[in-house]
Amino acid sequence: MEWSTDPKMLEGRAFYKLGEKVYDHHKKVLIIGIFLCLMMGSLISMGPNWAESWGEGDLESVEAGDLRDSAFASDEEGVERFTL
Repeated sequence: MEWSTDPKMLEGRAFYKLGEKVYDHHKKVLIIGIFLCLMMGSLISMGPNWAESWGEGDLESVEAGDLRDSAFASDEEGVERFTL
């Protein structure tokens, strides 16, 4: 089979060397990959406890919306409210 690129030209490049190392140590790469997937998956067990500011209390944008509503609100009937 004819190739358009000569592999000898690519031997000095970083991805070629990386590919050779991955090919030579494919079992180690597979084990490390599975281990990393398990470690990243274990972050799910922590849940949203690490994100204290998300979902607790009113955020600044919610407070700004409430201030806008109170500034432009009217108790009179027939008055249109300001909406975005």
